Amino acid sequence: METQPDVTVDPQSPEEEDEELLRPRPPGMDDLVILGRDDAFYWLQKSEYQNESHEIDTSMVGQAQHLVEQGVVLADIPVGSIPGVGAQCYLVNLGGIRRPPPVPSTGGTISHSQAAGPKPIDPNDECLKVPAPGIDDLVIRDREGTRFYWVKKCEYQNDGHKLDQFDPILEEQLRLLTNQGVVIADVPGNSVPGVDDMGCLVNLKGIQRPPVKEEQEGTPPTH
Repeated sequence: METQPDVTVDPQSPEEEDEELLRPRPPGMDDLVILGRDDAFYWLQKSEYQNESHEIDTSMVGQAQHLVEQGVVLADIPVGSIPGVGAQCYLVNLGGIRRPPPVPSTGGTISHSQAAGPKPIDPNDECLKVPAPGIDDLVIRDREGTRFYWVKKCEYQNDGHKLDQFDPILEEQLRLLTNQGVVIADVPGNSVPGVDDMGCLVNLKGIQRPPVKEEQEGTPPTH
């Protein structure tokens, strides 16, 4: 009777056992992950909006401050909604969000690529020359509650900032939150399975926008 040779299975090498999952680095604290009304997610880094070039120093600051003093965290501001407000944009009050403590990770080690991240828009883009907040622009109050910043729609809603280009897995997981009706949230690490600490999720699709005439976009604010 012919005997079959022994088949030896090589044990998994230590390198394979310790292999890390490589993913793009997650959005940081106070970065914004925005679900636009085009049903796509965009990632806007804090450093891209929280700088002097985006800081608002007009009468609009006082008008936006009037809203946050009433406890507003996220609002759609159409023209004339408040006397003197000549904007048609969104107010995102990060200072009004209580950041929950991060949950300790129970998963495996994840190695993040520091090279992955949104690509800044061309500073010579025509849309940046519009002198007033327009439809789907963002007016952001920082976490400290001392500054307001204005980010134009074209600065975040472009292919260079699309989240699925950097981390399609994270895009799918965030979809779970928005499908549950979440409009604005501070998302700590592991609050959703596989979601790293990622700052704020802003779901613009979740806001019921009052009718706004398209030709009003970019209308200079009234004083």
